[in-house]
Amino acid sequence: MIKCNCCGFENGKKKYNKSGFEIYGCENCDFAFVYPLPEEEAIHEHYNETRIDPELIKRIETTTSRVISNKKSPKADWYKKVLVKAQQMTKKESLNILEIGSGYGNFIHYCNHNGHESRGTEVTKEYASASSQVIKGNVHFVPDNAYEEKFQNQQFDLIYMEHVLEHVLEPAELFESLSPLLSSNGCFIIAVPNHRSLLSRVFGKRYGWTNPPEHLFFYTQKSISHLMNRMGFNVEELWTNDYYHRSIHQFYSLRKVFNKYQSVKGKPQKTHSYSYPNNLGTILILLPYWFVYPIVKIGNLFFDAGNELILVATKQVHGKE
Repeated sequence: MIKCNCCGFENGKKKYNKSGFEIYGCENCDFAFVYPLPEEEAIHEHYNETRIDPELIKRIETTTSRVISNKKSPKADWYKKVLVKAQQMTKKESLNILEIGSGYGNFIHYCNHNGHESRGTEVTKEYASASSQVIKGNVHFVPDNAYEEKFQNQQFDLIYMEHVLEHVLEPAELFESLSPLLSSNGCFIIAVPNHRSLLSRVFGKRYGWTNPPEHLFFYTQKSISHLMNRMGFNVEELWTNDYYHRSIHQFYSLRKVFNKYQSVKGKPQKTHSYSYPNNLGTILILLPYWFVYPIVKIGNLFFDAGNELILVATKQVHGKE
């Protein structure tokens, strides 16, 4: 038996091998995880190889401008929902926000353009530097979970993580470091892949977000609730869904098929538009989605089967739930 990183019990049993990595599942909390975990240096090397290129600043400029200028941006609509939820939880209009794993800094840029005080963090120094040159706000380079050294206790009303937790080598250490930074009425809002989504159940280890070493941990509603309770947080809300700013395009678009054809022809490949379907081209590119749309909607409503798993959590008061 292998010790589970989520609940701490020795209940891990091998499920399968994926891309040369052994993936185990916990019988106690429904968590799945890579074991043994890669060395931290190997993870950093992987990210440097896959994330950094000469066009980084240009791509950041393009995406951040779209978030502000496009009035029908799925990403901006999602950010608005996050902020409204945090305002409801904290009963505050203007929020002090920390984002962990900011990437291009789109969320920080959006928040600061809309009257909030927001900053971000990155474990990739080049991303932190490039984003801070472009966005309205700063992204700080914070290695080794050293957040308490960078920020003040009870400083933040919202700590936000969007598809970050599945990458983190030591999730318990991360929350131990972040907990003191959250104000007494503040909240976490976290988005991760749902390892119990309909597509994950259908495709098993061939599921698109079961992709080590990019993702190391695979969360479900049960397992992420275990983790948050163990770390001293109450789970206030927990739901699954699919959204145009990420999962709908990544899982249901024909773009991958077209890109394979482009590759054979020696032509440049295109990225996902991450837009709402507002013309014939964007409707047709999502043809697989329309084909399974009723199943997807029913799965989201009744079986928590969406690919996105969203959690809202607050601090436990005096250790009591």
